[in-house]
Amino acid sequence: MVQGLKKFKGHPTRAKAKPARRKVRDQKHGNFNLKAKKCSARRQEQIAAEKKVTKMINANVEKQCAAKLLQAGERLQFGDIRSKGKALNRDIKRKLCTKKKTRMEEKLDAFRAKLDREDKNAPPTTVTKPNKLPGLE
Repeated sequence: MVQGLKKFKGHPTRAKAKPARRKVRDQKHGNFNLKAKKCSARRQEQIAAEKKVTKMINANVEKQCAAKLLQAGERLQFGDIRSKGKALNRDIKRKLCTKKKTRMEEKLDAFRAKLDREDKNAPPTTVTKPNKLPGLE
């Protein structure tokens, strides 16, 4: 549009209510995280348990998002969230680096453990060792 040109908006007294005003009027006001007053103690405990679970889920999601951001090379402003993300990344890398045992290694470990148990249950045997080796006197 040309500078200084004003578009005709219609008659000012016939204008309808603006949608923004309508949204403000219809919007609910107040704090909706209050304790329910008209319910039993058991229900209040359930509500508290639900809030606790929700907080745990949100903290876990926050930690995972921070880990993904740090992997992508982004920077986070909050140090506590950054440290949680770094710790999660460290755990993920550690799990990737650990080698999974093969079936044969598992069987060998089980066999060694079985031998150790049998050795502990067996009576002690005495073996005498010579003080000097023959031929090196």
